[in-house]
Amino acid sequence: MRGYDIVLLCNTPEGEFLKDQILAHAPKLRIGHATDLRGLEKLSGQLAPHSRLIAFCTAVIVPDRIIQSFGGNCYNFHPAPPEYPGYRPSGFALYRGEHSYGVTAHRLIRQVDAGEIVAVQRFAIEPEWNNYELAVAAYSVVIDLFRALIPQLATTDRLLPATGDSWGDHTFTRQEYLAMKTIRTPLPQTELEARCRCFDGVFCPVP
Repeated sequence: MRGYDIVLLCNTPEGEFLKDQILAHAPKLRIGHATDLRGLEKLSGQLAPHSRLIAFCTAVIVPDRIIQSFGGNCYNFHPAPPEYPGYRPSGFALYRGEHSYGVTAHRLIRQVDAGEIVAVQRFAIEPEWNNYELAVAAYSVVIDLFRALIPQLATTDRLLPATGDSWGDHTFTRQEYLAMKTIRTPLPQTELEARCRCFDGVFCPVP
């Protein structure tokens, strides 16, 4: 059996949708779909020559050995702009009062959200948005960006050209996100409201 030309790494709901989008441009491609690292490891042993990995809005960290099995021809769609790499950074963008946001497509390398950037698409943040609403908007835009890059991703195995954009200096972590949600001492009302709006609510640990 012929190996996989493209492997998708994404959640289950996106898998069939993204596959259909790719096959509409290149119906002869053989496409695999993994939702977790175990599934990705299995598929990475069944690759066609010049295969490509496409990660889409996933929290799975791809090990370097798997990136190398694709010859480095691996891309990730990150639902945040280059200034905000890392874990769920939309809340921090709101908290800092940003007026615009965006999404990024980049090559996968060993370090998270650090590979060469190949596309960025930006949009305005509406003043009344909370973190959930910003995340939904970013998700919609990252789908648009995926569609825009499909002709290149589906019909050529060449590496996509870099845009010259640079990543932000700080990669946000899950620990930082949870720290903003966790209220251990009394806060001014305005700060409490800002934390709730930007970080999907807060919780107060029992002493």
